[in-house]
Amino acid sequence: MFDSARAALIASSAPVESEVARTHSGLIAAFSLHRVKTGVIPVEHGRALNKVDGLRSAVGHFSR
Repeated sequence: MFDSARAALIASSAPVESEVARTHSGLIAAFSLHRVKTGVIPVEHGRALNKVDGLRSAVGHFSR
């Protein structure tokens, strides 16, 4: 999902600095700002991306 979100930002030519999109949280914030809040992507997809990130974080904490 993160690669898809990154691709959507690149395809839209959104003014996102590369440093921002290097982290999951930065990518999610930029995706939300430039794709979801503008109405291009449904809000449900933005929520799903946030949920997946939360699951990714939880799994990372348990696997250490």
